[in-house]
Amino acid sequence: MKDAGLPLCAQTPVDIGGWQLRQLNSTQTETFPAGTTIQPGGYLILARFTSKAAFESYYGVTLGSNVTYLTHVSSATGVPQINGGEIFDLRGQHVRTLLRGAREAGPQRVTWDGRGDDGRGVASGVYLVRATGAGLLEFAKVALTK
Repeated sequence: MKDAGLPLCAQTPVDIGGWQLRQLNSTQTETFPAGTTIQPGGYLILARFTSKAAFESYYGVTLGSNVTYLTHVSSATGVPQINGGEIFDLRGQHVRTLLRGAREAGPQRVTWDGRGDDGRGVASGVYLVRATGAGLLEFAKVALTK
């Protein structure tokens, strides 16, 4: 049964076969294989050199049938490797460097202990995590509560 209150894309599968993912400031382009679909209410996980089983084992989860899991879409190099991670406050002030240097392929877990580079605890609040790599610049918001 379709919900008239939901956008059409949330009610029907979306075929993303042939769509391209272009990395910021890079010539690298990934093309999703023909027939790749995302089910209504579903998710897409794009992993680099990691099988679905390895992903599930590492994170201790079982992905549902609404998850489309792709490994290393089309190029020989895959999705750019993350080689840096930093925390910033909402004013843009640098708080902490979490990663520096290339990591091995596959899922990586990084933990922030709520401290700045000076070793002192920071205030509860919203912070920005910046992940960088060859042709990659991504931001995510995190909330620190004490």
